[in-house]
Amino acid sequence: MAQIPQFLFACQREVNTDVTFFSLPPQPQNVAENAPPAATNQVMHLPLNAVDDSNVIFNSIRGFVCFIYQRRLVGGNIEHVQMICKPSTQESSILPTMNTTRVRMMTYYGYDEVNNQLKVLSMTWRNGMNFDDHQVLNFGPGNAWRTIRCDVPHYSSKKGICFNGVLYYPAIDMSTGHNMIVCFDVEAEQFRILPAVIMEEMVEAVKHGSFINYNGRLGILESENMLGVDNTSTHFTMWLLNHETRVWADHIHVFPASFEDTVGEALLRFDGMITLTNEVVFSSYYPSNPFYLFYYNIITNTFRKVKIQGMEAYNYRYTCLN
Repeated sequence: MAQIPQFLFACQREVNTDVTFFSLPPQPQNVAENAPPAATNQVMHLPLNAVDDSNVIFNSIRGFVCFIYQRRLVGGNIEHVQMICKPSTQESSILPTMNTTRVRMMTYYGYDEVNNQLKVLSMTWRNGMNFDDHQVLNFGPGNAWRTIRCDVPHYSSKKGICFNGVLYYPAIDMSTGHNMIVCFDVEAEQFRILPAVIMEEMVEAVKHGSFINYNGRLGILESENMLGVDNTSTHFTMWLLNHETRVWADHIHVFPASFEDTVGEALLRFDGMITLTNEVVFSSYYPSNPFYLFYYNIITNTFRKVKIQGMEAYNYRYTCLN
């Protein structure tokens, strides 16, 4: 039976500092707009020793939090560090160094449902904007990176999503310059491409939207502008893929009259979707105290916010739905 996901927050006092994880238990359903504050619990702390200009990139999947940052070695050289941790068990592991001397890379994380295996897919490029080196690592002791084949030259710099054993992420076909969505079968370790995206509206969604899993269907949440959602926004668009016909359909959700007052001065970003309650989850794009989660129910057309307590000492928070 499907369950309401637990929230996990990766928090930093300042950019590139150590990471502290907080958990928020599943929240009750059908909570009123004036819901009481919800308290978090600290579950894990990780020292990073990241360089000043490092850009820590977080991803989450199946209770694991995966991130990449840069640290300085004793001799002064800088190396990329790929780390995976599981806050619920307070375990963490730095991944083996990739079989490459390149420094530019993009990493995705997928879960093989058949073999119950977390896998890491990393891509590097030598020049231009084309990935031409694809490597996979089965997460676990003693495993090493393996080079795999990809026949579609592409470039990507945005996060994707993995569900039902398939990793989806937006990319650009370097042979045509067209936007597309890459599908990576995590078990078979094979790439395929969704049909070309030709509608201009759909192109913008792929380029700037947030990927979600909606009842086993690939979806994309797209705001009115690239910056996010604020009190001037009137709606957002949810694109849903019919996996049998490979046709996209758009659903426009108009915010209720109370939306402007509820949001206030915040600029919001999409954090994901809770399918069981039909709620899209938002949080503030910029550091804010107090910190709120915002919920929009696409069925009842209601919008609410919940004050999240316990993380007041941290300026930067990344929201994970586990």
